[in-house]
This record gives sequence, structure tokens and C-alpha cells, in this order.
Amino acid sequence: MAALVVIAIVWFIIAAIVAHITASPSGFSAVYLTSGDVLVGKLSLGADPILTDAWMVDYASSTSGTAGQQGPVNLVPFQNTSLSPESTIHLSPQQILYWANLNPSGSLVKELEAKTQ
Repeated sequence: MAALVVIAIVWFIIAAIVAHITASPSGFSAVYLTSGDVLVGKLSLGADPILTDAWMVDYASSTSGTAGQQGPVNLVPFQNTSLSPESTIHLSPQQILYWANLNPSGSLVKELEAKTQ
């Protein structure tokens, strides 16, 4: 029993360290899924990655840019998507292609901050 307690404590310490190391300076990250969907929000990594204050990047309704460039994107609150889920998403690690922290001074972070106030 004591061994299980020690293992649990070590696991929580490692999870806290990973979450601290991977925290975005802006608080926002982009998550690219194997389905091709892109989500943005506040990402907490661990065995069960969690995205809070989630928004879906909608390329279909955004205007396209010039050849070779992508036009502006439309951010849709995740709870406004067709399934009407809550804004907290428990992600499957196998479905995450990659993730990236968003630049605090970037236009997308500024737009997210304005929309979440």
C-alpha cells in the first residue's frame, strides 16, 4: 500500500512539473488534431490532456488570402459547435498531432483575450 502512495505522489509531482514547463506565456495554445481540426485554448498536459476556454478554428467560413497564404480565421466557441459541448475538452493523446504555445503579442491571442473578457 505504501508503494502505491509513493507512486501516486511521484506521478503528481511529475505531472505538475510537466504542466509548469509546458505552460504557454500567453496562457493559450493551439492543438492540431489528427482529424485536421485546430483548437485553441488553455492547455494542461498530462496523461489526460485538457483544453479549457476552448475555441475551434473555422477555416471554412473565413475569407481566403492570396495564393499560398491563408486568410484570417474565424474563432468559434467550442460550446457553439454542432454538439454543444462544454468549453472544457478532455483530449485523447493519440489524437493530438502536435501543439504549440501561442505568442502573447500575436493577433490571435489578442483576439482570444478580447473575446474571453
